Amino acid sequence: MKIKKVIIGFLISLIALSFTNCSKDENNPVAPEKKEPAKLQVKEVQVPQHLSQVQDPHAQLVVGFVQLANGFKNYTPFFTPPSGATHVPKTNGVNDEWTWTSQGLTVRLVYNEGTESVSWKIYLTGVFEGFTVNNWLAGEAEQNKDGTSGHLMVYDPPTSNVLTEWSWNTQSDGTYIFVVNMYDSDEKIELTVNPDNSGTIQFYNSVDNTFVLEYKITWTSAGSGQWWEYDTAGNVVSQGSWT
Repeated sequence: MKIKKVIIGFLISLIALSFTNCSKDENNPVAPEKKEPAKLQVKEVQVPQHLSQVQDPHAQLVVGFVQLANGFKNYTPFFTPPSGATHVPKTNGVNDEWTWTSQGLTVRLVYNEGTESVSWKIYLTGVFEGFTVNNWLAGEAEQNKDGTSGHLMVYDPPTSNVLTEWSWNTQSDGTYIFVVNMYDSDEKIELTVNPDNSGTIQFYNSVDNTFVLEYKITWTSAGSGQWWEYDTAGNVVSQGSWT
């Protein structure tokens, strides 16, 4: 089981661009009358305190992935234009756009606000990750206006191939589902957290273009838990628990 390229490589570069450009620029502030796009809303989830104290590696894996899921909110500033960005309202009567430069790159944010959802697209022009790109779609996101569900995708430079996709959904009963699809490695991780902070993590690998469950870990609201490892036929090959 590998959790790779989720917080390295391409996204680290995107985050670096984001943090560089989202700093305050007192010499070139955004005019108060200018429109600002909505912000991505990512829920922060909690796990039982006991879970973080258990030495079992599967319990620690749960804590680590929940931290990764919560850290996903650090990626979202890239979809917010910095102070001093140039705003072009309602391009073609449909989308708002913002442009700015960072580290030799021209960044273009295309934003659309519908009746029920909002969306963002980020385009880059310049040299990125060693590739020369021209108006290349680097990432896009969409969410419901109430923030209860959405998805974000980033692309593998300089192609139109999706590298990684995150999706999230808060159900009516408060259950939170967070899914990461890693298309470069054909892996998927699904996190479910219930209102009482119990939950499940399931790790999948692609076999013949079909996702097959590899690991499953569950935990209770008190922090105890169980885990199972499966072969490609779906048979349990090992299992265990912690208290």
